[in-house]
Amino acid sequence: MKQTYSPTLLAASALALGLAVAFLVLWVALSQPWLGVRLVAGPDDSATVYSVHPDGPAEGSVPQGATLLSVAAPGLPALPVDARDLTEEPDALPDPAAMRAFFAKQSALHARMAGPTTHLLIRPQGATDPVMQEIRPAATRPLGDLPGVFWVQLGVGLAGVVLGGWVMALRRDDRAVQFFGLAGVGLMISADAAALYSTRELALSAEVFTITSRLNYLGTLVFGIGMINLFLIYPSRLAGRAVLWLVAALFGICILTVFIDWPDALLDRQAPVALAMLILLAAVLAQAVMNRRNPTARAMLGWFGLSVLLGAGGFGLTVTLPLLMGATPSLSQGYAFLFFLVIFVGLAMGIARYRLFELSDWSFRILFYMGGVLVLLVLDAALILGLALDRAPALGLALAVVGLVYLPLRDVLARHLRNDRGLAREELFALVGDVALATRAEDRDAALHALLQRLFDPLRIEQGLTAFDVAGLRDGGETLEIPLPHGLPGIRLHWARQGRALFNRRDEQLARSVVEMLDRSIARQRAHDAAVETERRRINRDMHDNIGVQLLGALHSSDAERKDMLIRQTLSDLRQIVSNPAEDGAVLAQLLADLRREIGDHLEAAGIGMGWQDSGLSAGDAPQITLMALQAQTVRALLRETVSNALRHSEARNVHLRFLPLPGERLSLIVEDDGTGTKGDWLRQGSGLSNLRFRVEACGGTLVIEPAQGGTRVRATLPLAGVRAPDTAGLERAAG
Repeated sequence: MKQTYSPTLLAASALALGLAVAFLVLWVALSQPWLGVRLVAGPDDSATVYSVHPDGPAEGSVPQGATLLSVAAPGLPALPVDARDLTEEPDALPDPAAMRAFFAKQSALHARMAGPTTHLLIRPQGATDPVMQEIRPAATRPLGDLPGVFWVQLGVGLAGVVLGGWVMALRRDDRAVQFFGLAGVGLMISADAAALYSTRELALSAEVFTITSRLNYLGTLVFGIGMINLFLIYPSRLAGRAVLWLVAALFGICILTVFIDWPDALLDRQAPVALAMLILLAAVLAQAVMNRRNPTARAMLGWFGLSVLLGAGGFGLTVTLPLLMGATPSLSQGYAFLFFLVIFVGLAMGIARYRLFELSDWSFRILFYMGGVLVLLVLDAALILGLALDRAPALGLALAVVGLVYLPLRDVLARHLRNDRGLAREELFALVGDVALATRAEDRDAALHALLQRLFDPLRIEQGLTAFDVAGLRDGGETLEIPLPHGLPGIRLHWARQGRALFNRRDEQLARSVVEMLDRSIARQRAHDAAVETERRRINRDMHDNIGVQLLGALHSSDAERKDMLIRQTLSDLRQIVSNPAEDGAVLAQLLADLRREIGDHLEAAGIGMGWQDSGLSAGDAPQITLMALQAQTVRALLRETVSNALRHSEARNVHLRFLPLPGERLSLIVEDDGTGTKGDWLRQGSGLSNLRFRVEACGGTLVIEPAQGGTRVRATLPLAGVRAPDTAGLERAAG
């Protein structure tokens, strides 16, 4: 069974490896004998004392600005010192013989510094005669004496192996990722080895110098092998496996010759390094040509390929090329290693914006966790070793710094890598609301464009497409398809952040969330619009059915007191219609009694006789039946509208109203007149009949309008199901 490990464990292992190698290099650097002077190349290729450490062995004996002429020790003759002994990079020496002589002299100088006493022959600045000073070198070099360039190189090496391991941990079966991880290991070996010998005080032992120099060379070419083979297969495969092995074999032979120090003809170290950089440049350019019609690959190459060219090319131009031409590098090799950080910045941007190696932005979580651990360890060590704090307060202070400084900076950096401009919740709700509240199509389209532009800043928005099932990425993240709810056409977005990034899974999830918000918002807005329309129609029906007959009664009444009463009742009904007291029901007996009096007054004022038969339903001892609000309003509107029509259109002399309880808790209402119903004039007037039919059917009843003998008959049947026992408040309101 195949053993599997979590990405976090593997990434942490890479971090542990990088830290272990860095601490090994630090231990070796601190284990060297120490004079306490900083030497630089002076005029006439001399070695000049640039500064003297105030706590070093040479303090008070060796003045600043003096020229170091030779170093001797008891039993060992004086050995002259010049600027060549301060060479930062032995690869700059002209030939293998010079390099061997350099290592031999370094070993001899180291032997004179490693004894209990060392004799330095110096010539103070401005003096003509040299003086001999006896120094007692310290057995170890203090941490504070290590220059900044030492830490720069250690940092570059650690970044290389950590980021290489990070990507490897997430896609360790990907051959391209494996080559990137190999390049990271190579960078760590090269930078850490160079940190040790390039920042020495004066000399290292032959063993240490030879090994670290060869490791530096090995790491450089391993980095080259990894990067060359990476771009030979990614993003498009340019070469087969045989070519990959050929590259490894070619530079492997170069490494082998250096390690066995033979033959001299192949010991030119700069030529293979320059060749590796040229091949890498050619591979990147070939990928650019090969993928010129693939926008995704072009975008990735734009970040990652360019960063590799800048990083490796910058180091080559400032260090490798001058050494190859026999000139002095224009930039210290230690600081030139910073060019390699450009590669890893490009890697991070490529992953964040173009899913380089198919990694999404979630992979940054692991990286930031590792970064937090690293910051905590380094800061804790620095506080203990540099400021001599006790362990407990050092750890507490380190934790405080990580919590107060690193974590906020981590979030800012994460947003920058994702190109996340941030959208406040209030702004998002406002933009979604603009879309939902838009009443015209052009307004909705404009609001939708503003919303999508603010969220994704796409290069192009394609609208009016066939609706999609669900929001999703297409074409490797080049487009994001978004379905819109409620039958609206779908939208396709092209290239996020104005073409600076691909759409990613986070964008996809955001799009789905926005679609859900739009669905709910539009549904609520449409429900609100429907409710408003329903209420408008209700008010229209109530005013037509209830207000008209009363105003008509007031118009026909010659009695001023009765006219005023009808107008006051109309105003009361208007208030009731507007407030729509849905909870107000009515007792059937009381309702019939009120309507009998009201309608009787109207008919009497118009000189029309009224017949009323309610089968005892309005009697004082009738069974108490309570109607719900809708039933009571329907009965009231039915009687008022039919009587109003009779008054206005029928030319009737009598109107008969009958109420019959039917089996099955039903009530029959019949309104009949003896007018000109056969002509049907009032049946064609206005929306009164449609309103009545709507009301009756809404209660589950039926409505029939038919000719009667010499007039018109309206028959309605209303179910009384759902009748409930009235509460005290309802009875009081029904009783007026």
